[in-house]
Amino acid sequence: MRHERLPFPAEIRITLAGPGIRDTPAPAGPPGARLRLPAQSPLSWTITFGVLVLLVAAILDQPVRAYALSLDPALRGLLRAFTAPGNAAWPLAGGLAALAGLWWMMRRETGRSLVALRRLRICVLFLITAVALSGVAASLAKNVIGRARPLTADGGTFQLSVLAFEPGWASFPSGHATTATAMMVCLALIWPRHGLGFAALGLLMALTRCLLGVHWLSDVIAGVALGVVATLALRRRLDGGRRRPLLPSGAARLCRHAFGRAAETARVHMTVNLAPILRRQRL
Repeated sequence: MRHERLPFPAEIRITLAGPGIRDTPAPAGPPGARLRLPAQSPLSWTITFGVLVLLVAAILDQPVRAYALSLDPALRGLLRAFTAPGNAAWPLAGGLAALAGLWWMMRRETGRSLVALRRLRICVLFLITAVALSGVAASLAKNVIGRARPLTADGGTFQLSVLAFEPGWASFPSGHATTATAMMVCLALIWPRHGLGFAALGLLMALTRCLLGVHWLSDVIAGVALGVVATLALRRRLDGGRRRPLLPSGAARLCRHAFGRAAETARVHMTVNLAPILRRQRL
């Protein structure tokens, strides 16, 4: 007798065989296949993150602020030392100084060493651009949103003054947390072997903002997310999605050798230039 198959899914498919009906066992699929989450759209991730930040603001912002106010003054001084590098001025000034040093070194190198220094220059430009773009985005967002800071007299957790453009009403997201995260994510992408350490430093610099009482915890979380997203988006744009290493190990080794030669050259120049001055002082 002819068998007929019904167009049902594999899990409930049955086979008709004559007058009787028998079940056909479903083929075994890969473990956990039914629990796999489909790829989410950017809108879905944005909504999810917004709900998370709202819950943190409602539940944790005030307790964290109270804890920050109770910290020992000596510990607060230590936290201020860690929060300073999160200011965009530090990585931007350091990056510009590094570009000047690389320009001086590239004038004296040739061949593979020159190619390696050019790769390092791209890495420095990547860091400067990521910090600058994420910092500008955070500055615009927090001034437009106009959320009150924890220390603002008339402000609360959910107090807003849209387009206030005042320091006391520019809390969300944290600019320090954004630029500190962008800087450390860049360094982690350039030197992946030290990525965990860079991530830990970035998280510490970001958290100092709420532990010092100048930002809410939700401000810091939003700033960290903005720094990560902006940096990874720029990295993808820079490399066209090919995920090549920014600074391969061979290029890094050549850069170290170039730095050694540059240091020796600088030492010789200083010795030659300072020798006449030292002789005159002895006379």
